[in-house]
Amino acid sequence: RAAAVRDGGREARMLAAPEYFIGVDLGQKHDFSAVAVVERREGGRPHFLSTLEAEPAICHLRHLERIALGTPYPKVVERVAWLTRAPEMGGRSTVVVDGTGVGGPVVDLLRRADLDGYLVAVTITGGEREHRTEGGRSVPKRDLIATLEVMLEEQELRIAARLPERRRLIEELMSMRAMPLENGREAYGASGRKHDDLVLAVALACWGARRGTVGEQGQRLL
Repeated sequence: RAAAVRDGGREARMLAAPEYFIGVDLGQKHDFSAVAVVERREGGRPHFLSTLEAEPAICHLRHLERIALGTPYPKVVERVAWLTRAPEMGGRSTVVVDGTGVGGPVVDLLRRADLDGYLVAVTITGGEREHRTEGGRSVPKRDLIATLEVMLEEQELRIAARLPERRRLIEELMSMRAMPLENGREAYGASGRKHDDLVLAVALACWGARRGTVGEQGQRLL
């Protein structure tokens, strides 16, 4: 029976195909656009005779890049669409894109880009609560950053030591600050003249991965 339990657990882990969440933070004239790919792999389900609990899902930051300043948004869209069609993705990807401000027209471009996956547009706000919008979700920036922080603290997110841009991501994380506003709320951003594009791209991907987000193209609930 013990062998059956072990074999059942091994089989469950093999059958748990990973999902991929592509976070896209759109830059403007003086800010970079950034793209992050997080792989989410479900923990194996224990054999029905086992008393063990299911293993928790683990996320791995598989790809992280800054796109050169001045790159036209259609080129950014092409890059994201190409990532969704990567063989290892296997049609199991969700693009979580910052649809705030200039992001609106880019979201429209992504909808027409024949993505091999789902699409979720996130409007980043300084508000208190997350809610559904006509075209996606409205999410406080505080919640995005908090999700990333919790996943790092709980070791739910693992970052490869040799991942390009890893050092810059850590620098951005270290520079993040909560700055009080006159209305009593807080604004989250990088201190000084530092950027936070990589942090936001990873945070968007992690927000999607932690919620198990699927997108509007599939007409399924978040």
